[in-house]
Amino acid sequence: MRPIDIARLVTSLATPVSVNIFTTPCETSVVDPTDATATYRLQSAGSGTCSGVSNWTWLVSGLNTDVEVRATLNSGTLTSGTTGTWQVLSTTRTWTVARTTTGTAVANVTFEIRRVSDSVTIDTATVTFEAEVTASGGAVDIFNTYAESFVLDPANASATYTLASSGTGSATGVVSWSWLLSGVNTDYEVRATLIGGVSLSSGTVDTWLLMSSSRSWNNGQISIGSRESELLIEIRRASDSVVIDSAIVNVIATVDA
Repeated sequence: MRPIDIARLVTSLATPVSVNIFTTPCETSVVDPTDATATYRLQSAGSGTCSGVSNWTWLVSGLNTDVEVRATLNSGTLTSGTTGTWQVLSTTRTWTVARTTTGTAVANVTFEIRRVSDSVTIDTATVTFEAEVTASGGAVDIFNTYAESFVLDPANASATYTLASSGTGSATGVVSWSWLLSGVNTDYEVRATLIGGVSLSSGTVDTWLLMSSSRSWNNGQISIGSRESELLIEIRRASDSVVIDSAIVNVIATVDA
């Protein structure tokens, strides 16, 4: 048999290359402060992975050196991964979209696989990447109440409402409770608004304050009489400024004869 015939025989006996990629979403969703990464990967070993999709076999037959892949970005932004270039699949190829703050990052990418031998494209797919970070699912609990101090002269009265960074709430004359039910204190901000009575002896009003520090509002009375302030206390998520709980708190300090 002539050498050229041997070459033809080897070629005819070689396993023809066959691949399988398909149009799919590639999605991941997490809760802040976790980062979200949607990943599409064609591994040199022949398996494919995509966030939110079961693994599959992209290389059905043939060798990874037989084929190349090209990714074309149609819209959005990829965090990593090569686009616009044919790359042989003897090396694992990966593309990602990442999001590190609340919101959604997206990209739309067309993937093509072609034979190295003749540059014929043998499969294509469009993948929609979506990486979502949602606001913390934590919960808080504040309620309408009084912070009240009543004393007899010559004692001084001091009434205080406190939301501690540790997650505990307290009000003079009231049993303490947990205002932070889940999540972390840095997830939340608090604002006190004076809606009735006199100005407070101490405590910030009309400003959103991060709950990584304890916050208190106080009225003091050092002579016979009473000092009363009515507050609207609101707590919101720091991530998206949505108010998730509110309460009316009366802070009253009284010195009686």
